[in-house]
Amino acid sequence: MSCQYQELTPFLLTAAFAPVEHLADFGLDALYIVTDAIPPAPAPRIDSIRRASSSGDVSVGWNGSGRVFQVEKAGRATGPFLPSSPILPDLSWVDFGAARTDAEGFYRLRQW
Repeated sequence: MSCQYQELTPFLLTAAFAPVEHLADFGLDALYIVTDAIPPAPAPRIDSIRRASSSGDVSVGWNGSGRVFQVEKAGRATGPFLPSSPILPDLSWVDFGAARTDAEGFYRLRQW
């Protein structure tokens, strides 16, 4: 499998919309593009869930070969699961105060 890298300038990204302005900066300096044009990665695996007793924070860590992840959470094992974190390029996330506000919680991961 070969990987290709192409730098996408603001002009290339917006050309299809035919912008009236010919500015070099459209404020897209923090744009992060995720594509599913490659075969899916194996499912990620949560490998740690730790509770900080003093703050009630719950730290979730995982291993996965996806490029970005999103933690979903439910009050029951059967769901419904809803997004709990933003889309992250990291392999961990902290659910601040979760142990203080929720009697129990179930986590799962999505990846792209």
